[in-house]
Amino acid sequence: MYINCDVPFSSDVEKFKELIHFLYRIGYQAAIVNVNSIKEYRELLKTNLIVRKPTDIGYPVSIKTLLKYKVKELPIPLIPKITIHPKNAHKLKNELGSVINFKTLVAVETTDKNTLEVAARDGRVDSLSVPTAQHQKALSKGILSLAKQNDCVLAINISHLIFHRSISRTRDMRTLYRLIMKAKVNSYKYALGSFIGNPWNARGPKENIAMLVSLFDVPEFWAKSIVATNSEELVLRFIKRDLGLFIESGTEIVFKKEPPKTEKQLHETKQEVRKS
Repeated sequence: MYINCDVPFSSDVEKFKELIHFLYRIGYQAAIVNVNSIKEYRELLKTNLIVRKPTDIGYPVSIKTLLKYKVKELPIPLIPKITIHPKNAHKLKNELGSVINFKTLVAVETTDKNTLEVAARDGRVDSLSVPTAQHQKALSKGILSLAKQNDCVLAINISHLIFHRSISRTRDMRTLYRLIMKAKVNSYKYALGSFIGNPWNARGPKENIAMLVSLFDVPEFWAKSIVATNSEELVLRFIKRDLGLFIESGTEIVFKKEPPKTEKQLHETKQEVRKS
């Protein structure tokens, strides 16, 4: 399933809906919506475009469960993510303590190496957002190793490179290429987002795969994993968190017994069986 991992939320609801429809038309089947604060997250909830705790879930959960998070007004389901921008490790811990009360994906975006090291070690952090060359240069071997050990995803961006001027584009492409060579895609988990505000700056999943292959020498199989498989893992992580299936790190509920059906539900089931 092709999932755009970083769609910025807009308080202009109609404009935001247009963006989601556009992403659907260029090939995405779901999107992770990014907000930068708890306040903005609450605004997102008020739009009623995000489904929380669907009741008719079948177990065990799979990527098909994502369809239960789709609302009628949109062509694809949306998953929330809060990105925090701490300046130091102390602020990181404080902000994580606040956002963890909300069942969303959590990303950290900073250029401070000490903060990145703490974030990569913290199991509450789902991804490190590294959209620019400055963010990517801050990823030391130690930080990357911690991210790998703790299953923390590296969220990168290539769409914006198209719109940079020639000199800055070449520099940014070189930095991202070095990161991919240092942290091989077959050993580290990457996810790809558009980080877009203007819909016309977005690129479809197949175009992104082609750019990863041609510009950064990523094998096609792993390019597809970045655009699809790794994104699915993030979404499943959110669904399990949202449904309360996590008990502790490394331990989760894989099956929940459905509550007994009422007489009305049993009668409806019998009617469906007879019709079939």
